[in-house]
Amino acid sequence: INGGGPPMQGIQMLRDVLAEDPNHLGAIRQLGFLSMRTNQFEKAIKRFERLLEINPEESQAYFLLGEAYEGLGDKKNAIKAFESFVSLTKNEEAKKAVETRIKELSNN
Repeated sequence: INGGGPPMQGIQMLRDVLAEDPNHLGAIRQLGFLSMRTNQFEKAIKRFERLLEINPEESQAYFLLGEAYEGLGDKKNAIKAFESFVSLTKNEEAKKAVETRIKELSNN
């Protein structure tokens, strides 16, 4: 959704999509991203948790959930989400980077 209109129009379009299909993964994910961008971490967490209810194997959602918890300063839940990401992702480079992040969060 990158039309020429203001951001609120795009958000309303996503909400309209969800009104028709509450399980629309793309719309849920996009609203989660937008919440993260505006530091609305509680909203982002709800979106990413909803995404994982629908598709519990989506590693990216666990990563984003971890970032949202980290944004709130909730290290325990951030680590938990990041550990889920590590267990699901097939990307070895991402896995190593997130394992490093888990260690950093555990030590602070």
